[in-house]
Amino acid sequence: MAILTLVLNGELSYEDTAGKRGEVSAGGIEWMKSGNGGWLEGHAASGAPLRVFQLWIALSPSETSSAAESEYIAPQELELDGAVGVLLGQFGRARSRIRGAPTGTNYFHVRLEDGQRWSYAAPDGHNVTWLAVDRGRLRSQQGERVHWGQIAVFGDSRGVIEMQADGETSFVLGSARRYPIRSCWASTRPSRPDAARAGGSFLRPRDRSDLVGARRPVIMVRHLPGRNAA
Repeated sequence: MAILTLVLNGELSYEDTAGKRGEVSAGGIEWMKSGNGGWLEGHAASGAPLRVFQLWIALSPSETSSAAESEYIAPQELELDGAVGVLLGQFGRARSRIRGAPTGTNYFHVRLEDGQRWSYAAPDGHNVTWLAVDRGRLRSQQGERVHWGQIAVFGDSRGVIEMQADGETSFVLGSARRYPIRSCWASTRPSRPDAARAGGSFLRPRDRSDLVGARRPVIMVRHLPGRNAA
């Protein structure tokens, strides 16, 4: 299991199993690959409200047998292509700065001005595409709207997805190939008593105490068709 945390507002203070400590400001990311077990904790570093978007990624069995890895990337270090900040994968000339990122996954932070249009064509082999709106709202070419706090899952990500911002809008978008894994697990218990502070979590893929099906959707509020590519 891997966790990618995008800081949307405020500042995140972190400490992890590798002994790393520090802070990530808004626009930066925190990456933790659990390997064969590790813990991570985070909390607001200042008086400002902390808002993050956290993505949990199921890894292949070969990636769960190594030691835990973590990376912390400041907002100015992320590569951009226009309105798109690349968190995982590639968009245009911009690539992810995470060295240990899994292949076959795109994950972007997109910020649009009012009325600005943006389109995305998933790479060959990607058959899952979704987006989640952090601020503002989006309108698809078919007239469907995705509002703040909602997630849209696209029925056919082999086509072109076209969206237009209604107001200043911030959202994340991800696409990937479905991985043929039956299930994976994550435990929210800390690895040791002195790590049981607010925000602490313990990742151990083989811990079966809290089973979470890897293919179970967390939330699906829209199911939008993609437009076939020309």
